[in-house]
Amino acid sequence: LGGGNGWADVWYKGHFAIEYKGPGKSLAVAYEQLLQYRESLENPPLLVTGNTQELHIHTNFTNSTKREVTVAIDAAVFDAYGWPHDLSDEEILARLLALNLERAAA
Repeated sequence: LGGGNGWADVWYKGHFAIEYKGPGKSLAVAYEQLLQYRESLENPPLLVTGNTQELHIHTNFTNSTKREVTVAIDAAVFDAYGWPHDLSDEEILARLLALNLERAAA
């Protein structure tokens, strides 16, 4: 849903709106788009922009100071699995394959 000529990529009423951009595209532009759409989206409390590398979570609560939190996706995944951040691509693939095989066997 959106306003003007655009649409938010994801909207969860009363919770958040997300605008995704591909590699090399501006997340600042994505945020400006969400600001334009927010009234049509019933003013969600969180406005999220992202790409394949990071998420920017902007608070949009009524009568409050705006805040932005940035989450590096790779680091968040490593932390979730308890992996060191300096793994090579080959090590990451091997670990993901092992997890997939383990889950398939369960």
